[in-house]
Amino acid sequence: CTWNCRNPDVCAKPQCRLLCERAAGCAQNYELPALSPQYTVNRQFHAEKAHWVTFHWGKCGNECGKAVRTRKVVCSTGKDHECSFSAKPATQEVCEDNSGCNGFLVGEWSGCSQQCGKGKKMRKVYCNNPDEKECLGEKPHVEEQCWDHGPHCQQCEVTLFGGADFDGWSASFHVGQYSLDDLVGHGAKCEETSSVKVDGMCCKARVYQYGDFNQQTEGWTARLGHGNYTSDDLVDAGVENNDVSAMRVWLDEKCARKGQPVVGWKIPEPETFKMATNIFKPPQEDME
Repeated sequence: CTWNCRNPDVCAKPQCRLLCERAAGCAQNYELPALSPQYTVNRQFHAEKAHWVTFHWGKCGNECGKAVRTRKVVCSTGKDHECSFSAKPATQEVCEDNSGCNGFLVGEWSGCSQQCGKGKKMRKVYCNNPDEKECLGEKPHVEEQCWDHGPHCQQCEVTLFGGADFDGWSASFHVGQYSLDDLVGHGAKCEETSSVKVDGMCCKARVYQYGDFNQQTEGWTARLGHGNYTSDDLVDAGVENNDVSAMRVWLDEKCARKGQPVVGWKIPEPETFKMATNIFKPPQEDME
């Protein structure tokens, strides 16, 4: 209601009263006295019964065959319980879509097969038509090359074994240089080394015939990369008579940074490595 008065002190503000009859589904009911004859309705309004509002159906959950699709259903008042006097329309239903029945489906890629360096990853690729010849387009690749640059690229440990291959006594060594006394101090029996394990894609080791790294007397030397070496493997690498009297172990930094092994295990730039108080460079023959 609106009112206009030249003298508000004399002309009091009118009181407006309306009557709203309750209808089925009304959330609230207002009962007000009727308007006095001297007043008129200034503005009219329209009220309607609460009802369910439905939205469009979503896509079918399968592009080839039967699945389920969903839609949103809400009460017009924003409160579902105010529409409870009538059944709520379905929010999901069975559907069927055959638009993708002649296409290839692909699964998720697996992890890289190598923990450090070059490997491959795999995935499932299949036609959703029983006859693969009916699938349109080129079949996606099922495998792909990958590189893993994870923490395993920094791993470097060499273990010497005595007795049968990878059995009997064992002694493990990290990055550093080890004379005859150092090897013995770690539990190695240098003239009984029957097998060696180099653990780390970028881990390198060089073993020597003499305990002073062949500085006083010329002797054989052999370099080893990541892998397990039986007694026969050691002979092929240049180790003689199961005798390892000194050893240097280092991490190929260039390999570790790239996450891939360097061909030939050679280090193009001199690198300095530390272990305890020992400071040394990789053997000169490995820096060519």
